[in-house]
Amino acid sequence: MNGYPDAVIFDLDGTLVDSRIDFDRMKLTVIDRFEEVGVPAGMLRRDLTVSENMILARGHLTEMGIGNTLEEVELEIEKELVMIEREALDGLRPVEGAYNALAFMSERNIGIGVLTRGSREYARDALMEASLDVFIGEMVCRDDYPWWEAKPNRISLLRVLSRLEASPERSYLVGDHRMDLECAIESEVPFIAVLSGSSSQDDWSEMGDFPVVDSVEEVPRLIDGSGMI
Repeated sequence: MNGYPDAVIFDLDGTLVDSRIDFDRMKLTVIDRFEEVGVPAGMLRRDLTVSENMILARGHLTEMGIGNTLEEVELEIEKELVMIEREALDGLRPVEGAYNALAFMSERNIGIGVLTRGSREYARDALMEASLDVFIGEMVCRDDYPWWEAKPNRISLLRVLSRLEASPERSYLVGDHRMDLECAIESEVPFIAVLSGSSSQDDWSEMGDFPVVDSVEEVPRLIDGSGMI
């Protein structure tokens, strides 16, 4: 890659902000609500992501011929998830160095986007609380489209890049979770991993070969005008 990238797309929680969202509670909300409407106990698991559990639940209910309840249940779940997210706004702070990193990219006219499985309501307020909103050119969130089109579905990342008029091969996705890596691979977008969130150095080492940095604070040093060092 010659020159600066077209765009750098960031995950939100654990990458740009430290929010302390109770993801375990979110998973239990999904599991409990779906079990109430007929998903067998044990099918949905706490070691899976919210997205993975919802895919399993949707498939089961559709197969059993009771898919007509899905829209109502999913709307109820979404309201509860947003409530849990909003509770995390209290005490939310930016990851150290995030402001300077985004300022560096903005000054060089690099497109800046956010790709998150958070709701738009939460993501908007989280970025404002962290004083990072001024740098964000485009954002795609969990509830902007049908939830199954959210990250890690490649279409979500391609939507952000399209809005920024950025090409996949000349852009980067930065994230803290294997879901971010999966999305980058499926979209053929180079990936940068951070250690500020849910994944450790050992976790990333098992997933593949790509740059791993302590936090977004170090991303600018990887971009020196001629691409990745």
